[in-house]
Amino acid sequence: MNPRILLKPTFLILMSLGPLFWLAYYLYIQPHLQLAWPGREPIRFLLLVLVYPVLEEIVFRGLVLEWLGRHVKVRWGVLSLANVITSVLFVVLHLIHQSLLWSALVFWPSLLFGYAKERYQTLWVPIILHCWFNLGFIWLFRPL
Repeated sequence: MNPRILLKPTFLILMSLGPLFWLAYYLYIQPHLQLAWPGREPIRFLLLVLVYPVLEEIVFRGLVLEWLGRHVKVRWGVLSLANVITSVLFVVLHLIHQSLLWSALVFWPSLLFGYAKERYQTLWVPIILHCWFNLGFIWLFRPL
């Protein structure tokens, strides 16, 4: 990956959307924050913030989106049907261990991760974004 990508305005805008998603979720749910929990469960925290996002990006953006992108050519501006289908599958996967609301909320970040993969043609950008988004969501809201 070209490190200059990390300074591109589009990448910086995508990174700034993480805190906006966190704030919107907080205002909607208004949960009781337990900000010290990662210190009590560091392995779980690292799995949710680093390991799972990397694996999910390899599977969903590296395999599924790549395959669908070769076979489904429909686009609406910057949004591809392949990305939408991949994001729906991403939501379905989250239903295994998450509530319907939490699972549905991953649709929007998933679209952003797919957009980043298609725009920059590397898995590193969606991996960085996914880890960043998870860092905020997992740390602030600690899904069960």
